[in-house]
Amino acid sequence: MMEQIVAEYEALNPDVEIEIIGRIPTYEFLMKLMLMPQMPDIVECHLDWFPELMAAGIPAPLPDDLDAEARRFFLAPTLQSLIYDGRLYGIPTTYVLYSLGYHQDLFDDIGLNQVPQTWQELEQAARKATRFNPDGSIARAGLLIPGARWTSAGESHTKIFIGLLRSNGGYYLDDQGRPGLDRPEAVETLDFMVNLVRQNMAIADGWRDFGKQRSAMAIIPNYERPGLVTTLGESFPSLKTALIPRGKGDFATTQFGWGYFVPSTAQHPEEAWKFLEWYTMKQTSEGMTRLGKALALRYVPTNPIDMRVVRQQMVSEPFWEGFISGMEVARPEPAFPQIFKRWELMGAALQPVMRLERPPLEGLREAQDRISALMKEVLGES
Repeated sequence: MMEQIVAEYEALNPDVEIEIIGRIPTYEFLMKLMLMPQMPDIVECHLDWFPELMAAGIPAPLPDDLDAEARRFFLAPTLQSLIYDGRLYGIPTTYVLYSLGYHQDLFDDIGLNQVPQTWQELEQAARKATRFNPDGSIARAGLLIPGARWTSAGESHTKIFIGLLRSNGGYYLDDQGRPGLDRPEAVETLDFMVNLVRQNMAIADGWRDFGKQRSAMAIIPNYERPGLVTTLGESFPSLKTALIPRGKGDFATTQFGWGYFVPSTAQHPEEAWKFLEWYTMKQTSEGMTRLGKALALRYVPTNPIDMRVVRQQMVSEPFWEGFISGMEVARPEPAFPQIFKRWELMGAALQPVMRLERPPLEGLREAQDRISALMKEVLGES
C-alpha cells in the first residue's frame, strides 16, 4: 500500500524521489540507524520509544505552521505521546487502546441485560457467564484477563494493568517517575484480578481465542479487529465493546501506537514534512485520508475525516463503540526511558501472582523495589 501512495506522490511531484527502506524492526535497530551519517528523512516508530529518542535529541519539532495545523486536525488524545515541552515532535499514524469486548449473543443467552460498568458488576457478570465441563474444568470463562504470559507479552499485560490501576484511583509512575505499586490501590487492583482467576471466573491468558468464544468477555485492543472478523464471520456484528469497568475511580484505559517523525539531522526536512502533511491530513475523493485508507480501519482513527467513516460503520458494526468512547479517558504509559526493562521487571514479579504461585502483595513489593531502583538510575538519582 505504501508503494502505491509513494508512487502517487511522486507523480504529483516529479522532482521528488522517495525510497522506502522498510519498517524499523526494533528500538535498538532504530538507535543504530540514527547514528549513521545517512539517515532517513522520515521515520515511523512505536510511540513508547519516544522518551529515549527525545533524550537523544533525535526528533525535530514540527514547523510552526504545520504544528498549528496538526493540532487543529488530529484528535487531541492521539497527540499526547508526541508533545514535549509544549512542542509537537511527530504525527500519529496508528492509535491503539483497550476496551471491554463482549459477545452480545452470549449475553442474551444467559440473560445479561446490561454491560458491567464497575468491578463488582464485572465479577457478577463473569460468574454468571462461566460454564464448566463435567470434570469441573472451565468450558467457557466469564472473562479473559492478562497475567499468565506477562513475561512474553509484557507490553499488553502491563498496559491493561495500568488502565485497571488508574480506574481504581492508583498510578503506575507519578510525574517524577516514582512507582506507586506498593500503594493500597495497586494491591486492590491485583487482588481483584487474582480473585477472578482463583474463583474460576476468569482465565489469565490475555485475549487468546476470544473470537472462538472461549469467554463471554475480554479486555482487547482495537488492532485485533481483522482476526476477530475472520474468526467470527457472520457473527462478528454481535461482538460489541464498551469502556473497561472501573474500580473506585473513574473509567480509564491505556493508549499507544506508532507515529512519524523527521530526524533533526534530516537532509530534506521541508519535503519530508510536506509529504507527511499530504499523506496523513488531506482528504481523498474516497472520503478518507490516505493514511486512513492504508490502515484499512484496523486502528482507531486519529482525525475527524476517518472518524466519520468509522461512525457510519458503527451502525452495522458496534465493535468500535468502546474504543471511541475510550479516547476520552485514555492515557499513554508514563513517558520515561527504559520502558522495555520496566515491562520485563513487571512480568517477572507479577506473572507468578497471576498464575497463583505467589501472593499479590509479595509480587507488587518486588515490582516496586526493582522499578524504583531502575527509575533512580534512569533519572540520575543516587
